[in-house]
Amino acid sequence: MNLVEHLQALPIKHELITLADRRAVLRYREAGSSLDTQVPLVLLHGIGSGSASWVYQLETADTSHGGRVLAWDAPGYADSTGLEPSIPSAQDYAQSMWAWLDALGLRMGDTPLGKEKRLREIKIPAAQAFVRANGLDKALLT
Repeated sequence: MNLVEHLQALPIKHELITLADRRAVLRYREAGSSLDTQVPLVLLHGIGSGSASWVYQLETADTSHGGRVLAWDAPGYADSTGLEPSIPSAQDYAQSMWAWLDALGLRMGDTPLGKEKRLREIKIPAAQAFVRANGLDKALLT
């Protein structure tokens, strides 16, 4: 199977979200069930990449016992709507990610996932700074 066939097996989905009082579209790929209530694994790509860079991880994700894996095209990548600031910050991307997860029905609130969200709001900018400083393409937050 070539890369095009792999990508066709994981069709692109779109979600309409609200970013800073305007509507935006975020593109993503998904493995597993959207009916699953477990905390999903969210794969974030680096600069110049996209959800397609995770196609092999999505294909091989063990979702046979439940679970959901999501890989987004960050704002401004592929057909996802770009962010308003001409030079968006890590916080801008983090806010759009949480708006996307909220739009998918993955409510954060005061649940354990909500606590994780607050922790990740700190981790994501730190991880992005680490990736930039070390010339890496991707980082996996756990």
